[in-house]
Amino acid sequence: MYRFLIFLSLLVPPSLSSVSIQTSFTSKEQAIKTLTKPPFFKKRVLFLETNDYTLSHDLDNSRKEINWPLKIVYNKKHILKNFPLLPVPSMTTVENWNLNFEQLIGNISTPLIKMRVILEPYGDETIYLNIESKITSKNIIVPFSNRVIEDDVCKQIEVVLYQVLKDSGFIPKSK
Repeated sequence: MYRFLIFLSLLVPPSLSSVSIQTSFTSKEQAIKTLTKPPFFKKRVLFLETNDYTLSHDLDNSRKEINWPLKIVYNKKHILKNFPLLPVPSMTTVENWNLNFEQLIGNISTPLIKMRVILEPYGDETIYLNIESKITSKNIIVPFSNRVIEDDVCKQIEVVLYQVLKDSGFIPKSK
């Protein structure tokens, strides 16, 4: 029976969740430069909702450049916003971020799920920040489909990045 379930999970095509944020960046280059500087990640860790974190680099002393990869390790009780009553224990999360041309790629792992997040600016006159999330592996005890988790996590990342970009002045003013 278990062999059949494992075989069946290999046949299911991987899904990908994607959302975009409209920004006030003037170019894709400006977006990448902003997203890859220490101030962006310093603001990002403020939204982890935990004080129990470590960084592989001292972002206070590296004013101009980040030496990739950047590793963020923290303990947190994660929740799926669509299932807030689901009992999930506090667990260690490891985020490894790397720059690959015009993409910022994050490999995020917990004991239950491993996923890849890609941040990529696109557009010509209006620059958007596209956020893609994809589960690369999942513990069999996780009861939800990959798509449900990816959509939920992608939306949570969108909320955090929107707030970081808004605090940094890179979200257009509402009319």
